[in-house]
Amino acid sequence: MNQTILIIDEQIAVRQLVQQALQKVGYQTTVVDNAQQAFESISQYKPNAIIIDDQLGDISGGQLCRQIKKESTTRDIPVILHSQGLRVTNPEYVKATGADISLSKPVSIDVVLKAVESVLRSILIL
Repeated sequence: MNQTILIIDEQIAVRQLVQQALQKVGYQTTVVDNAQQAFESISQYKPNAIIIDDQLGDISGGQLCRQIKKESTTRDIPVILHSQGLRVTNPEYVKATGADISLSKPVSIDVVLKAVESVLRSILIL
């Protein structure tokens, strides 16, 4: 498979669960817990997709997604925005962030895997 997924989440248990599930099906992963590390990892690892928790401590995942989608070098990277908060269920908010898919926590790992497959498949179609 050889595709890299960047996971950005402050909750270590969530990062580990998503990372292990993605690795189990063949994805390479990198994990960080804040926006600063996210940009460093994007530059270093060139991920094929990014999973961002909307409730980060330094900035919201939505703000981070907007920054990613604003840059010419990163705008085409698919982003999955997920959160326990209600904002990710608001279509206007999700559209404003530029996220490709939004998921409400708690979410099953199967749904996360399907979301990753979906955003990666959409890249291949383009």
